[in-house]
Amino acid sequence: MKVVCVVQARMASSRLPGKVMLKLAGEPVLSHVLSRARRISGVDQVLVATTRNPEDDLISDWASAEKVEVFRGSEDNVVERLLLAADFFGGTHLARVTADCPLIDPAVCDAVITACLEEDADFGSNYLPPTYPDGLDFSLTKVDVLKSLSESGLNKHDREHVTTVFEKNPERFRTINVSSDVDLSGQRWTLDNYEDLIFLRALLEKVRDADLGTDYGTILRTLRENPEIASLQSNMMRNYGHIGKNAPHNSE
Repeated sequence: MKVVCVVQARMASSRLPGKVMLKLAGEPVLSHVLSRARRISGVDQVLVATTRNPEDDLISDWASAEKVEVFRGSEDNVVERLLLAADFFGGTHLARVTADCPLIDPAVCDAVITACLEEDADFGSNYLPPTYPDGLDFSLTKVDVLKSLSESGLNKHDREHVTTVFEKNPERFRTINVSSDVDLSGQRWTLDNYEDLIFLRALLEKVRDADLGTDYGTILRTLRENPEIASLQSNMMRNYGHIGKNAPHNSE
């Protein structure tokens, strides 16, 4: 078995263009995501999967300079892009992370991978139902199962959002979900709009200034101790892009 972690990234964003390369605590958002993905002990390979669009040359060039493997593919058929990337590196399991989640927690991701492999699950996540803050979402999929689904035909929405075919049809697959002991799904730690950017910058500057770690528990404590930062979280609806098949958002 080989777990390939693919970080989905592109410059296009209707609400916050170029968000994955914006700076947080002096580093691009994508750098934070990759740093955390590399600390997931159950992952064998980490890479960036972006599109062939000229605007995404910036992502490809930056990743190459940082010695991160890059795979470029279709903008709209994200399933194909991720499958080709996982195949290229010999992955049996595809771990999916979107580049707008700079606070993903390696330990939470490890818990999903461990549960999936122990149960021989086709698909596993930590958000069905969501109990972790928005921005800690992580999933693991068997490559051969996703490939079979892709070859048999997926609608446009499922090709774009990758995991919705599992999320909408759990009875068709062996699935698992890892839940938090406390429901914190109302917290928003992702990056999709300017309010999110202001919040994340304030949070990470506070953490950096205090020389604190950035694990899940430390962030929670920091927000409890600094309500003025916690109050900056956007009230935007969670998983906007997964609401309906005509929804315009694709988190990357």
